[in-house]
Amino acid sequence: MSSRLVIGLQTFADITSWQTGQRLLAPLFASDALRPDKAATMGEVTARHGVVVQMLADCEPLWGRAAQLRAGNVSHSFAAPFSWRSKGKSKGHVSFPSTDHRGKPVPGWLVFEARPSPGTDWLALFSDWCAALAPFAAMLHPAIHLEGSKGKSPVITLADEISAATEAQFQAGTPWCKLTAGPLNSTFSGLTNLAWANYLGGSFAPEVDEAAIRRAGFDVDRQGNGCLIRVTPRITDVAADFASFEDRRSALRSCFREGLFLVAD
Repeated sequence: MSSRLVIGLQTFADITSWQTGQRLLAPLFASDALRPDKAATMGEVTARHGVVVQMLADCEPLWGRAAQLRAGNVSHSFAAPFSWRSKGKSKGHVSFPSTDHRGKPVPGWLVFEARPSPGTDWLALFSDWCAALAPFAAMLHPAIHLEGSKGKSPVITLADEISAATEAQFQAGTPWCKLTAGPLNSTFSGLTNLAWANYLGGSFAPEVDEAAIRRAGFDVDRQGNGCLIRVTPRITDVAADFASFEDRRSALRSCFREGLFLVAD
């Protein structure tokens, strides 16, 4: 098993209500291995930043807390980002959906990192969070040192540059990204790569050909307005035989249209 598991989720849904916060945090407080001991807004939990939390209700005043950013005579109201940690075991961060200065929607995201604990049903946790936060893209993946090793060659082409940047985003827990590359700083966007478990909803839901994916031998389950797709039956398969996992991941990517994923084969 890897030394770190990553869950990344991106959504345009309104997740500021405490009802949503409860659905996200309740499974963590119910787990001895994942129970948060400190939470914060407007920054990561550190030794000096954040408050001690002993139960789920302690997080309610912090979740979706209204904040305001002022620049000159212009002010911008937003929901303050929420972070938590379980000392030495896990940490998470939630940024709430917003709009930019042109009124364009900006997705919210959740990034969660944890040390693997054999007693935790990671797929169930991932599925619960997808149901609670209605993502358009989400990933659950064990981080191992072999991931991205093909990207260590010198970056000499635009495709290489895009692939290297995409791999960094993927390893950080970002299922979808927008990046600039090339001499003209051109913009590219798309799904980064397939993780061990993936959820595609929103505008990406129509990209899923469930019948084709099943015919190719992969697990795909309809959930809400999207689909949950796994590369292999068990999350431990990634570290146990990464070469086989890579082959299956490449085969699963071939079930989607060309150009949907930014990573190069």
